[in-house]
Amino acid sequence: MLLTTLALAASTWIPLTSTSPTRVSPAPEIEWLSGPLTQALSRASLEKKLVFAYFWTNSSQQCQRTWTDAISSAAGQTALADYICFSAPVGNAETAELVQEYGITTLPTMLVLTADGKPEDALLGYHSEGLLVSDLSRIQSGTDTVSDRRKLAEAAPDDLDLRFSLAAKLDHVGANEESKALYDSITRDDPTGISIVSARLQLWKVMKEIAENASDPSDPVSFKLKPIYKHMRRVKPDEVIVEGWDWIAEMEGVRGEKAKVLKAMRSAWPHMSSDNQTMAWGLRTAAYHWTNRDDLSSSDKSFALKVAQRCAELAVEQEQEDYEGEPEERDLKALDVLAFCYFMNGRFEDALRTIEQSIEKHGTTPDREQALEMCRANKS
Repeated sequence: MLLTTLALAASTWIPLTSTSPTRVSPAPEIEWLSGPLTQALSRASLEKKLVFAYFWTNSSQQCQRTWTDAISSAAGQTALADYICFSAPVGNAETAELVQEYGITTLPTMLVLTADGKPEDALLGYHSEGLLVSDLSRIQSGTDTVSDRRKLAEAAPDDLDLRFSLAAKLDHVGANEESKALYDSITRDDPTGISIVSARLQLWKVMKEIAENASDPSDPVSFKLKPIYKHMRRVKPDEVIVEGWDWIAEMEGVRGEKAKVLKAMRSAWPHMSSDNQTMAWGLRTAAYHWTNRDDLSSSDKSFALKVAQRCAELAVEQEQEDYEGEPEERDLKALDVLAFCYFMNGRFEDALRTIEQSIEKHGTTPDREQALEMCRANKS
């Protein structure tokens, strides 16, 4: 139902993934080395190649799908011929040391190493054939790797964005100590958070401290959010302001504090930094207001309509108005949201006209037919 779709959009903030048991079998064409990693590194040195180290487990569906869909495919085999391939099944003693050394936390992890064992890049999670081949080609060309970003950062030592980019890449490949040192240097050089990267790091630090100081770091209900409300008064870049209020809205939503979620949404709205952000954030915000319409003031309802109207305008400009969320939410359109916000504000003729436009543009569905009947009934 469209009402259910709107509710899903309003309540979904963090995508989740899951795995189920399966088994990985060896690819037939590529020679896979196992045992001590030093053997693979030695061969990489002799052949002047990079090492493709595949960390996997036989209980992960993501590992199985990546192996079947990408690594074992003809295109995957061709791309991997440029690498020394090393199999690292997670769970045995030898791999356990590598997991700790390289900070492996996601399965599968496809870690690309130089011949001296340093991480050059990491491919995390499920990869399709096209994505795997594209990434391997990029890495082979030396584009957007650790070395590439390091070269750029070292050529412009005062450029905080390039320094942040390198730190993020190091984080991505599990080089946490070096990345932390770079992050610390950014906040040291820009302590007031004028730059986006420094402001973002300072925001992340407050978020982390809130979780660490909670009685249960995994349960947002136990978070004491006063520090982040205080911190938001000193955040300067619009992009980071939106990120902060978005996190607050998420936390307050988990805690059931609807009034505080609404306040956070209002606080974020003037600081949208791009049309794409406005569209994605705005549709979710308007949907949240609709789902909680019985608890809203007239001012809240007017705000939701303002947001929905802006999303509908952007949809026309961009010729794209899908809600880019979870699969079950992707039929949600800007016109659908606008119709319900009109309805919520008692503008039944506008609601009817808008849902008719949605049907004309996107086609009829049982959900839209239900919305149409509801609008007709209230209009009459």
